[in-house]
Amino acid sequence: MGGALLLADLAAAQEPRAHPDDLTGWYVGFRAIVGASDEDTGFEVLPPGTISVGEDSYDPQENFGAGIAIGFRSEIHNLPVRTELSGSWMYRHDADMRVLSGAGTAMYQNDLAIWDARLSVLADVIQFSWGSFYFGGGLGVAFLDSAVQIEGTQTSADNEDWRFSPSVQAGLVINDVFKRVDIEIGYRFRWLGNTESGAFPTGEQLTYDDANIHEVSIGVIVPIGR
Repeated sequence: MGGALLLADLAAAQEPRAHPDDLTGWYVGFRAIVGASDEDTGFEVLPPGTISVGEDSYDPQENFGAGIAIGFRSEIHNLPVRTELSGSWMYRHDADMRVLSGAGTAMYQNDLAIWDARLSVLADVIQFSWGSFYFGGGLGVAFLDSAVQIEGTQTSADNEDWRFSPSVQAGLVINDVFKRVDIEIGYRFRWLGNTESGAFPTGEQLTYDDANIHEVSIGVIVPIGR
């Protein structure tokens, strides 16, 4: 009898267990984000007297930012699912284009801030005794605030653009790292589509095709009211 109970206990210990506080209920999340963005940079309208142009910054460019989320945990056919509304801010510095013209060489420096609101559905597709691996996707809108300045001058052009933005993401949730607070380590891909800079007084305008962001985040998930 004792041996049978021991074998049963060992078998139960090997089975994946859902986080007891994760089955249902509201939570908030906080994330620190680093990322790399990639796009094809060029000119929609070339500067006057252009002889040649080239991208002077490395590609992809680094991004950094932070995010916050509120979500609800539920179960669908015994699969733990999170439905989450999130917001984030990301900043990218210096995606530069070099222009050679009859007037000499000019550097167009682009700084970009991205504000994002997104609804995502994330499913714990693999569960462990210590946490879970999740996968999911989302739909959102992104507000792109672009500021391009010609290096060494006061000449600049700003542009604000709203973009529809789908995403996919995956990651790990480690349960109860700090009492009932979970740690989340995730990856997310966001596609932003085509965007452009503002137009300069002399008519030139930059364009950015197929912009996307690869993000890695680390954050916490905190249950509400439990």
